[in-house]
Amino acid sequence: MSTQKEIQAQYDGFNSSPLLWNNSKTFQLNQYIIDSPRKNIYDQVIESKVRLGKRVELFLLHQLKNNEQISNIHENIQIQKEKITLGELDFIFLENTKPIHLEAIFKFYLYDPNVGSSEIDHWIGPNRNDSLRHKLDKLITKQLPRLRLPETMAILQKKGFQLDDMKQYVHFQAQLFVPYGEKQPSFNLICPDSIKGFYISLNQLDKFKKCQFYIPTKVNWLANPTADKNFIGIEAFKQCVSAFLGEKRSPLCWMKDENNLLTKFFLVWW
Repeated sequence: MSTQKEIQAQYDGFNSSPLLWNNSKTFQLNQYIIDSPRKNIYDQVIESKVRLGKRVELFLLHQLKNNEQISNIHENIQIQKEKITLGELDFIFLENTKPIHLEAIFKFYLYDPNVGSSEIDHWIGPNRNDSLRHKLDKLITKQLPRLRLPETMAILQKKGFQLDDMKQYVHFQAQLFVPYGEKQPSFNLICPDSIKGFYISLNQLDKFKKCQFYIPTKVNWLANPTADKNFIGIEAFKQCVSAFLGEKRSPLCWMKDENNLLTKFFLVWW
């Protein structure tokens, strides 16, 4: 089971990660902004097996429950047709009596200027099998339209929701990483505060010989780096990451320099 200290650190990382964009017209998707102050303490137990994406949903649910304007919250609504699952809705709730459908997203993207031809295209997953463009398209063409399926409408009507008045939002957060040592471009679409570090390849690692390293588990990717971990030297770190890179997995890592400055970065296999 995850310790409460780890869970709180994950929750703090979630809270300190801003929405990926603020202008609703940017991606034809409306970001949902929680008006009330964010609750800073997360006091619920989370089993170790709960994946990162589900933890984000639990953290957001915690925020929604602590908002006095929000009521009648339903989460993870399964949409089925003849025992076949068509998908699910993350959250349905009332905000001041107005019905809301909300999808929660938290992603880790790296900026690769060689991919695609636009700012959106350049943000890809650490293992190059995901992208911001793909996720936005999926939201617009698949996830959000599930609300209007006959099966969905029947379920929500039984729960007392009026679909004609229902508005759809996303709560899209991300932690972004840029190439090390390269001039950072001006980003016009995404929130620059989402940039949390850089990424490097193995042949760049020797530039950090005097640093120490730590590899958090996947569920702890959300957390901000802290010095109270068992950091290791560069040679031991190289041995630890070899298995990741050999399997074409890019680990998220923490680095501590000789001045005890902490940095979050990805070591990429590509």
